[in-house]
Amino acid sequence: AEVRMRAVSVIMHASSSDEARVLLVRARVAEEALQVVMSAETEKEEATRIRATLASANLCGREERSILSTAPEMLRAIGETIWHAFHGTEYHYIKWSLAGVMLPLFNLSCSDSNKRVLSQCGTVSLLLQALSKGEKVLLGQQDAENGDKLPDHGDWSSETLELILRTVANFTFDVDAKEQMLTEGALAILTDVLKSLRDKQEQQQPTGTSKQAIANADFSAAGTQWVSAI
Repeated sequence: AEVRMRAVSVIMHASSSDEARVLLVRARVAEEALQVVMSAETEKEEATRIRATLASANLCGREERSILSTAPEMLRAIGETIWHAFHGTEYHYIKWSLAGVMLPLFNLSCSDSNKRVLSQCGTVSLLLQALSKGEKVLLGQQDAENGDKLPDHGDWSSETLELILRTVANFTFDVDAKEQMLTEGALAILTDVLKSLRDKQEQQQPTGTSKQAIANADFSAAGTQWVSAI
C-alpha cells in the first residue's frame, strides 16, 4: 500500500506538467494503472484513490467518455477534497492544496458529463465562495468588519484565481449549473471581482510591467466575457 501510494503521488504531480502528461497519456497510465487504484474499495487507501482520480482528471478529464465518466463517486470525492482544500482542513488525514486540486477540477469542467455530477455535489457554490475570498486575499481587500480570512494565504496565487475563473466559465455552458449560479448571485460576485481587478490594474499602471499587473489585465479582459455568458 505504501509503494502504491508513493507511485500514485508521483504520477499525480507529474500529470500537471504538459510534457509529462503527453508521455503518461501515450502510455495509457490512466486506463491501465490508475483505474485499478480507483476501483479499490479499501477505506485505508481512500487518499490514494483520490490522488489517482486527480491524476486521471489531468490526463483524461476533458473527455466526454473516459474512466471518470463512469465513476461519479470519485467525482464527488473530488468535490469533497476541494471543499476541505478551500477551508484548510484535512480530508483522509491529508491537508490538500487548493492550487493542486484546481487544475484537475478545471480539466473535469471541460466535459459536459462531468459538469452535471460536479454541480450536483455543490462544486459551483464552492467555486463562487472561493472566487470571492480569493479576490479579497490577492487584492488585499480583507473584510475589516468580521476579519474573515482564509486559513492559508500562501495557497493562493494569481494562477489559482485564474483557474477558478476559467472553471466557473466552463460551468456556464451547463443549464443547471448556470441556473444555480444565478440563484447564488454569481453576477454580483463576478462584477465585484472585475471591479477590484480593474481598480488594482489602474493602481499598478505607473509601473505597468509587473507580473501581477499583467495577470490583472488578463483577468479583467476575460472576465467581462464570463459575466456576459451568465
